[in-house]
Order: sequence, then C-alpha cells, then structure tokens
Amino acid sequence: MYYFIYPAKCLPAKGAYAKQNITTKRRKTMLTKSNRTIEKYMKAGAEMRLFKTLGTRVFVDVGNLINAVDRNQLKRALDIISEVCSNAEDNMFRDHPQLSGEYTKVFYGATYNPAINHVDEQIHGLVKETA
Repeated sequence: MYYFIYPAKCLPAKGAYAKQNITTKRRKTMLTKSNRTIEKYMKAGAEMRLFKTLGTRVFVDVGNLINAVDRNQLKRALDIISEVCSNAEDNMFRDHPQLSGEYTKVFYGATYNPAINHVDEQIHGLVKETA
C-alpha cells in the first residue's frame, strides 16, 4: 500500500494510485543541462533574493505576533529556502564550471544592500524588473 504524506497526516492512497507504483510515475522537472543557462540561473537568483528578503521581513514583523511554535515553523521554512538556494548554486557551478567566484552573489545578498561587483549589479537590475 502506498501513502501520501501531508503535514501531520499520513493517508493511504486511493483509486488508481493504490494499484500503481507511484515512483515510476515521477517525471523529471529539472531542465536539461543545455536549457539551464546562466541567464536563467540569474533570473531565478534574483527572484530567490527577493523572496528571501520578503520572508525575512515577514519573520521580523510577524515574529512578535505569533507563538513560539509558529515562529519556529516560519524559521524552518526560511531555512529550507536557504537550502534550496544552496542546491541551486551548486547546480549552477556544476553546469557552468568556468564561472568566477563573483557568481556566488547570484543567490545570496539582500536586495537593499549596495552592489559589490558586476554580477551583483545585474542581479539588482533583475530584482527591480521582477518586483
């Protein structure tokens, strides 16, 4: 029997899913290497920066209005986002080994800090376009 896992629940699969091997139904969602261009990484990095900046602002603003359990859940969610950024950065450097260390700024840095190199300037421009 297969199970779908939801937060705080574990429900048995029903219907056709109960009769099939769900793992064979998974599809690759990651783009092929030839489609993972540095421009796509930079656009995603700008969006992630914006998302992390907003998430941090929400955490600060809402943190004193919610109980400790909810605050810890929000903090864990932000930690997961940071982990996703780290994985995306690893993939970027694996896909494009010729990139210099300046490209670590693609996924990291606040949107309100001044740019420190040309990559950071490009990301700030993409953030302005996205917002």
